[in-house]
Amino acid sequence: MTRSDEATFTSAADLQEASAGVNGQRSPSVHPRSCEHVGADGSRCRGWKVKGERLCAGHLGRGVAANPAAYARGAAARSAEIRHGKAEARKRRALDVYRDAVEENAQSFVDARLQIINDQAAPAGDRLRAMEQLESRALGKPKESVTVDTEESETERALKALTPEERLALWQKRGLHSVG
Repeated sequence: MTRSDEATFTSAADLQEASAGVNGQRSPSVHPRSCEHVGADGSRCRGWKVKGERLCAGHLGRGVAANPAAYARGAAARSAEIRHGKAEARKRRALDVYRDAVEENAQSFVDARLQIINDQAAPAGDRLRAMEQLESRALGKPKESVTVDTEESETERALKALTPEERLALWQKRGLHSVG
């Protein structure tokens, strides 16, 4: 027995009785706090007594023993929740992890940029870049528009207006050979 087991006995006589066992042999199953239920095969229950009782909670029909089916349903539901949570965690992409980290640390990112902006000793380019980063994150990046001119040039219109025979004659006049 360990030192902590010895401290649970009420007296030295209880300790000696529990340790003596049969024919002076040590019997760890006979503990004063052990459940007194004996099974059909003669083996003792290995559970601890409920305080003030002779039997453990299982043999008294308390806790899980009172309604095993209800506890099983609750445990199954909880297990399903845990499995679902683990599956969701596995599905997360790196981008999701980074986005969450940025959201959690947003204030410190703003504070770092403000420190650069307010640091008179910092290079002007760094200060300007920090200002632009704050503005683009707060207000959104400005929209850039691209103008694409889809009108045909005058030359293209003139070439399309020619008949196939006129185009062939033009090619031959320029020294180009027709394909085919």
